[in-house]
Amino acid sequence: MNLSCTLKYNFIRGDSMKPYFDQVPAIYSLNGGVKDLPQNTLQAFRSGFDQGADAAFVSVQLSSDGQIMVISSDLLEKVSDGSGAVKSRTSAEILSLDAGYHFTTDGSSYPFRGRGFTFMTLPDLLSSFPGQKFSITLMQNDPVLVRKYADVIKNMNASDRVITSSYFSSNTRLVRELLPGSATAFSMTGIIGIYGLFKSGLIYFTGGFRADVLQTSEYIGASYIANRGLVRLMHKKGIYVQVWDVRDAVQYKRLADAGVDSFMTEDVPGLKRFMAGEK
Repeated sequence: MNLSCTLKYNFIRGDSMKPYFDQVPAIYSLNGGVKDLPQNTLQAFRSGFDQGADAAFVSVQLSSDGQIMVISSDLLEKVSDGSGAVKSRTSAEILSLDAGYHFTTDGSSYPFRGRGFTFMTLPDLLSSFPGQKFSITLMQNDPVLVRKYADVIKNMNASDRVITSSYFSSNTRLVRELLPGSATAFSMTGIIGIYGLFKSGLIYFTGGFRADVLQTSEYIGASYIANRGLVRLMHKKGIYVQVWDVRDAVQYKRLADAGVDSFMTEDVPGLKRFMAGEK
């Protein structure tokens, strides 16, 4: 069953609301969102959607030959039988790697080695799930990545089904120029700035923001970002709040009580249980 968010928000975006938010996803899978399959693979994303994810959060990087690869680690030896940085290998080299090589659930056995689990390009991912929404983070601080990404999104008519984010504010600024009708999230600098404005009280005097979504960890260092007061203020300013890495029922309830709009997890079935009141 699709669990798209049906909460009644205390803000109205009116004509400025991007089409992505016609139905706000409640559950995002992180890199696939299931514990029993290697991350960043077609099989993991399919299982995450089949088990209840409304959307998927993915990380992308450029290969050495300029293809956009769906991989969350910048070093291939951490997630495959390859080695080196993603940006130092061609797409053909990356696509030939074993994405199940290091996957283990018990720390000692590797049951998915040699079983055909591979990485994907972004066009492959989008075409494999044509009716699904994604949140896509651009990992490299590189205008070439941004421009190639924008070309892919335009060519695949996917502007209305992606949120774009990046640690680097220069990336998100360029995305807004190239994909003006598409949703974007605050960069890390933006998140820190928002929290600073909130703590100082100056946020009450700020105008609108160019970002549509605050995507954040519940805590950043000692700072409790996803608190009820900040979430309420973000809603009043027309900003959705989505929190990464929800791990247990207590955390889910705390975030839900704070008014968070969407929850991102590596365990979609677990999060569905938490949402149903189970432990």
